[in-house]
Order: sequence, then structure tokens, then C-alpha cells
Amino acid sequence: MAVPPLRDTASTIKELRWAKEHGAVGIFFRGLEGDLSLDDTSFFPVYAEAEDLDLPICIHTGSGSPTMTSLFDINRSRVFPHARMLPLMAFRNLVANNIPEMFPKLRFGFIETGASWVPYVLKAIRRGGNQNTRVESWGPELFSSQRLFISYEIDEDLPYLLTYIGEDNLLLGTDYGHHGSLDGKGGDQSAQPQMIAELKSREEIKPRLLDKILIDNPRHFYGL
Repeated sequence: MAVPPLRDTASTIKELRWAKEHGAVGIFFRGLEGDLSLDDTSFFPVYAEAEDLDLPICIHTGSGSPTMTSLFDINRSRVFPHARMLPLMAFRNLVANNIPEMFPKLRFGFIETGASWVPYVLKAIRRGGNQNTRVESWGPELFSSQRLFISYEIDEDLPYLLTYIGEDNLLLGTDYGHHGSLDGKGGDQSAQPQMIAELKSREEIKPRLLDKILIDNPRHFYGL
């Protein structure tokens, strides 16, 4: 992933070109960058360059806004409000304001976020979105047409999520390089070092769907 200096657009574009030449396959974002949401027009030149370079926008769980972080006591709130919630805000603002439609070849991924939030956020957009937001085709068609990819975690209801996201826009979401317990009760809650083995052991998951989540969809998203 290229990790660009997003507060400086000219430097970011220069960095993206260098990163592409040196093997980058995506661009690292958080759900808020500083005090800016990802639908802010200041990011449009970055999105346009990313589209030209065929580099997807990878929106990762992480605390990107010092203002948000300062509002919460990490001992009481842990990382939920200022880190894990930010990609949800980004999804809401990007979709509600039709940003993917402005960059028709650009892919957006929500990485290490899980997917169970998708039905709730879609409902929130439907009830309070802009008048120009088209909602009639929401479901897998939305994710396919707007090139939205969502990472899946093993303790989520896969059949239910497929009705919203579809088979072609879910990809594995494991931060296996981080520490984590096998029971999910310690360490990084997205570590999931057992994810691939567990998915392969589930008889109800057809091999073709498994290949999509583990291989085909990530390959498509990252342009490999």
C-alpha cells in the first residue's frame, strides 16, 4: 500500500506515481483524514490520479482524526468510536454523495472493517441521504456498479451479508500479521489467524464462493 501525505495534494500525486512504479497495488486511507471526510472535494484530484493509475482506495480501520480521538477515553471506549467507526462514516459519505459515480473506474475497499455494518448504514442512507442518491438498485448491484469491496470476518452471517453485498464484492478481511487469540477474546479483534482454515472447513460454503472471497475478488480489487 502507498501511504501518501494526504494533507498535501501535489506531494500525494507525486508519491502515488512513484509508488505505482515500485509495485504498489493500493492507496491507504482512514475513514477520516485529519478533519476531512472522504467525500471532501480536496481528495478529488487524488481520486482522479488513483483512477488513472489503476490504484484502488483502501479505507482501513484506524484513527485518522486527532479531533475524534481526543473525545474518547480509550480505557472505556477502546478503539470502537475513533478507529473502527471511521470507515463506516466514509462509506456513508461516499455513497450518499455519489462519489464513486464521479470516478467510474476507481475501486473503493473497506479493509479490516468487517461487513455486518453494511445493512445498517445502507438503511441510514436510504432514510437520510441526499435527494440525488439513487437507492432503487441497492443490494449487490450497488456494490458491483460502484466498485465497492467489503472485507468479511469469520464470525459474521455470510448468507445474510451476501443478500446485500453479493458474491463478487466480498473479500477476506484478516489482519493475520497482528497478534490475536483463536477465540477472538484478546489482541487484535481482526487478526483471525485461523480464518482461511476455518472457511475451508465449512461444508456449507461452496468451493466457488470460497475461491471468490479468498482469491478472485481480492485479485480483482487490487488489480493483480
